[in-house]
Formats: sequence, structure tokens, C-alpha cells
Amino acid sequence: MGAVIFQRGPTRNIRSQFDIGAAGPLAGLIFAIPILIYGLLTSEVAPLPAELTGVRMEGNSAIYATIKVLIFGEFLPSATHDVQINMVAWAGWVGLLVTALNLIPVSPLDGGRVLQVIQGEEFMRAIYWPIILGLVVMGVVLRTDIWLVWAIMLYLFGNRYETPLDTVTPLDERRRFLAWFTFLMFLLLFVPAPLTVF
Repeated sequence: MGAVIFQRGPTRNIRSQFDIGAAGPLAGLIFAIPILIYGLLTSEVAPLPAELTGVRMEGNSAIYATIKVLIFGEFLPSATHDVQINMVAWAGWVGLLVTALNLIPVSPLDGGRVLQVIQGEEFMRAIYWPIILGLVVMGVVLRTDIWLVWAIMLYLFGNRYETPLDTVTPLDERRRFLAWFTFLMFLLLFVPAPLTVF
């Protein structure tokens, strides 16, 4: 699932910085997606209750919604029914959610470390406050506490960018591809309203 990373000293070069940032999220996806698929294959689609009070519904990311369409042949939840995911599917869904949170492009999260390698520290500092503000707005508009919590945490611990000892050696093509792939995964895994309790 990756980690919040603080180091005692700078990394050797931007390739090392990328490796540290991308390894956790990419490894997490390798485990979370098969677990989610197995969980959904062993879950049932059932009618939604007439009264939704107390019902807990997980949010859809692009990847999660697509996997459900491929397995069940329709977009869920529909107006009348939804998949009742079992604990294995919950574990896979949470794995994707935590990976998405970790890929938010702000330091010290892995997403910030990866995007800094591509765009540079100046760019990361420029998008810091817009991202914090965006999280607050989403938290208020969608009534989702998780974004307010993350905004506070990133305000307290974020905006600290490490400059590698060697910033001249460029990324090789494989790492550059993986860096953009990692950022794309963030967009596909992001869930505006992760959990709704009616």
C-alpha cells in the first residue's frame, strides 16, 4: 500500500527517488486487484432495500466500476440493486482506496515523490495549496470527513520536498513510463466519495 516516507538524508539521484516512491503503490496494486476480482466473483448482486437508512455503500473509482461491469455485465449500483460485497472484496476495495490516498501528489506521500521526479520541486510547490483547498472543498461539498482529515494531515506534514544529490541524470525510458503510469493509476483509483452511510 505504500507509506508516508521521511528520510534522514537525500536520495542519490532521481532514479532512486522514483524507485522509493513507486515501488509501494505498484506492488500494492498487484495484490489488491486480484483480491478484489476474486471477492467480487464470490459476491452476490441483490436488490437494494426499500429503506436505505443504515445502508453503507462503497464509492466507485473508474477501475472499481469497470471491474464490476466486466464481472456483472452492468454498472452497479443501479436504481434497484447492487453487489453485496463480501469481506474479501472489501479488502481489495480498501487496498485500492489506500493506494489512491497514497498517490495524492503531495509530499511526503508516494504520489508526490513520483510526480516531483517528472515535474520538479517548483511545480510541486505550486500545486500544493490548490490540492489542499480541493480536498477541503470535496470534504465540505460531499460531506466526506476523510478529505478534511487528509487536508489537515497534509497541511501539517506536507510541502516538504527532498532534492536528490544528483538532479542531472535523467530517468530512463522504463522509469519515465512507470512514472506516468503511476500518475494515471491515481486518476483511475480516485474515489470522490469513498464511503456513504445513509
